[in-house]
Amino acid sequence: MANDELFVLGGIWTHWRSPDGGSEYDTFAIITVEPNELVAETSHSNHMPFIVKRSDWQLWLEPGDKARPPLDLLRPFDSELMKAWRVNEKINKIDAKGTELNEPPKTDDDPQRGMFE
Repeated sequence: MANDELFVLGGIWTHWRSPDGGSEYDTFAIITVEPNELVAETSHSNHMPFIVKRSDWQLWLEPGDKARPPLDLLRPFDSELMKAWRVNEKINKIDAKGTELNEPPKTDDDPQRGMFE
């Protein structure tokens, strides 16, 4: 967020059991929506995580009516309330860890170099 406030990503979860009953998992997914202008321009992606506006947190978390889920909330977040910066491409690796992933790459051969400059 441009003001460094906490933000919430909208997701779904379920407890899954295999048909044979041999496996059980809690499964989770982050919902994606169309990108806002900032995400589209900086990442060239055709989607972005669904960011729940603070005023909608309670509505998103309430059990509500399963026949009428709050689908009207699924829209791109206002890009004017966000900021972006280039990070190390290693962040896309599933086993990557460490605060250095949030730092810009230091080499000229990085494919994202210049994306946010």
